[in-house]
Amino acid sequence: MNKFLTIIFLFMACSIAMLSQQSVADSLMHEMSVLKEDTSKIIILNKLAMMLYNNNPEKSLEYSEEALKISVENDYLKYLPVTYSALAAANWALSNYSIGLDYLFKKLKIHETKNEYTDVAKTYKRIAIILNDNDKDSLALTYIHKSLTICIEHENNVGIADAYNIIANIHFEGNQYQGVEDYWQKALRIYTAENKILKAASIEHNLGMLYYDNQNYEKALKSFNYLLNTCEDYHNKLCVVTALENIGSVYVKTKKYQLAETCFLQQLDTAKKYGFSNMEMKAYSLLAELDTIKKNYKSAFDHYTKYTQLKDSIFTREKEKQISELQIQYETEKTEKENISLRRKKKINSLVVLALGISLISVILILSIMWKLIRIKQANNVVLKKKNEKIIFQKYQISEQNEELKIQSEELILHEEHLMELVNKRTKELVKAKEKAEESDKLKSAFLTNVSHEIRTPMNAIIGFSDLIALPDISDNERDKYLGIIQKSSSKLLNLIDDILDLSKIEVEKVNLHKVEFELKEAMLDFLSRFSSQKKMNIKLMYDNEGSNDQISIYTDQARFRQIMDNLLNNAFKFTDSGFVNFGFNIRDDQKIEFYVKDTGIGISKDMQEKIFDRFRKIEDKNSKLYQGTGLGLAISKSLTEMLGGEIWLDSKYGNGSFFKFTLPYNKK
Repeated sequence: MNKFLTIIFLFMACSIAMLSQQSVADSLMHEMSVLKEDTSKIIILNKLAMMLYNNNPEKSLEYSEEALKISVENDYLKYLPVTYSALAAANWALSNYSIGLDYLFKKLKIHETKNEYTDVAKTYKRIAIILNDNDKDSLALTYIHKSLTICIEHENNVGIADAYNIIANIHFEGNQYQGVEDYWQKALRIYTAENKILKAASIEHNLGMLYYDNQNYEKALKSFNYLLNTCEDYHNKLCVVTALENIGSVYVKTKKYQLAETCFLQQLDTAKKYGFSNMEMKAYSLLAELDTIKKNYKSAFDHYTKYTQLKDSIFTREKEKQISELQIQYETEKTEKENISLRRKKKINSLVVLALGISLISVILILSIMWKLIRIKQANNVVLKKKNEKIIFQKYQISEQNEELKIQSEELILHEEHLMELVNKRTKELVKAKEKAEESDKLKSAFLTNVSHEIRTPMNAIIGFSDLIALPDISDNERDKYLGIIQKSSSKLLNLIDDILDLSKIEVEKVNLHKVEFELKEAMLDFLSRFSSQKKMNIKLMYDNEGSNDQISIYTDQARFRQIMDNLLNNAFKFTDSGFVNFGFNIRDDQKIEFYVKDTGIGISKDMQEKIFDRFRKIEDKNSKLYQGTGLGLAISKSLTEMLGGEIWLDSKYGNGSFFKFTLPYNKK
């Protein structure tokens, strides 16, 4: 069970409520459009900015900057604190922490000047939160303690509880667990006394997760039941569904399977009733896991089937939503184009009227000119008669020229037929190019979808296990395990980004090579050491040149050489479930070194071997097994090999493994 899943769903419930703000925002924008007073505009702009900083921080920043401009130009200092607060919130949402802090310090200065202690304490609290998000825990603690001191002096109990909660969170995130539970308990007592039920429920949830992690299931169950009752009192059905999931998970841990099943079924019914598709899908998954524990495999299969069907249905709805949005965008653009066309026609009609007027004047002028021309023509008839005689002679010459043109025309027909053949040939080539471009577009679309998945997977692991590792009282073994997962996911994410950057550099031919001379033995043994530590249990890794004592050096880019070998060895392990992975090199007679990686994996079919080095291509198992990766590794390896003066190829048969080879020049500096 994800220990912070409930917090995420509580925030989801808040985000659903925030959707209703859109109508309020539209009303405020309409109201502002008819206002003439600057002060009223400032108030509405600040409201819009504070309303939108979570969902649309760019628009929030735009509104708050406009409010600041009006306030400064007209010297309306009264509204500056609210504007500074909105600017800080928008920049915080955009991860511009330093800019957000600057605005908060400006806001703080105004409140301190006016001795507005409540606002000073709140501003200190927000400064502490931003500093904590920016990994400046010591400064964050300094400012939250300042807020706590002011709240204690002025008996602001809710502010005191907020400060205790933030102090606990800062210590918790900094792995300083001593006193964290005490701070939460203090905050809980104050929230309960002040009737801040939702805040108290949030603290109960944190404590419940803490008890659950420490296997104190009795206390965890008590906290989760409190959360459930609070959610039911406030009619927050999404929160109810999440609380039922947590309670059921406690019952699973205490082997009270019947009670756990009851909770999960209630979770399922509530999720169905209120249309929470994701939670319905989660309930089916939990029921399938519970049935598996109870060895009720038929029921487990049925629940897992419903989970899979619902997951596919949710994916389909998301795609339909995207298509609908594209349709709306298309209709909008179409309407805009029609409006432009109407304006253009109106302009053309005006031009036609103008042209008719000009034409009428032109006709009158032409008639007068023609009258003059007729008189001139009569005078020129004598001259034309003489010219006619000359023309008759010229006609005779033209007839002779026509014969020559006829011959030339026949030659042109033959040439035209030849051109048609060339056009047909070129058309076929263009059709092939079009098909290739369409295929490339499909590959790029699949690549973008795959990259999105490949980024989200390690990011989810990093975020999830970062939350877990921040929990107090977890064992060192668990913390080391979570750190290992975070480091592995971070490395995977970094490798993905490196691949994308390398592909971009290769596309624009901006790859810089740094050739050095180094010994192959040391580099190859390093590959053996690294991949031996991470190989699968059923795979034997062998370095064929391990027993050789030859001191062989090569002059090339060592980093790019390692990148090529890493890609080939990673692919070998990825697509091999059992057997062996061999690698090594041979010195050829043509002053080149031939490196190879051989495996007993799934192999590559003949039709894919010509395409596997193309960008965005991935090897897929014919049995529908999915493999991680972006399809860039082999394309990058091929480009780097050619840049280093070598070539890369493979010998493979589907189901019988693959044999990748590449060469590099064997020369010294």
